[in-house]
Amino acid sequence: MHTKSQYIAKMKLELNLFDGAVNEYESIDRQLPGDAQLVYQDNLFRMRQQCALIREKIEQIQGSDEIEWDEVFMEADCLRAVFIESFKTLRSRL
Repeated sequence: MHTKSQYIAKMKLELNLFDGAVNEYESIDRQLPGDAQLVYQDNLFRMRQQCALIREKIEQIQGSDEIEWDEVFMEADCLRAVFIESFKTLRSRL
């Protein structure tokens, strides 16, 4: 398991990568035909929401003490896993 500070750094790095990818995918959605564009935009919206949840979880981790760190870590890791899966799904639909 990572230490709290290592995990925060890892989450921030991944979040920056995800933000960059979402921005890149936004330019792709403009090139898609009607219905496909709507589905794609819905997926991008959900990914942005997940990024916001991850940002909130990072803030919660930073404010947590060591006793609650294990619980917060598990929650954050679940959010991260859901986001990564969403990201893979979106990428596979290109």
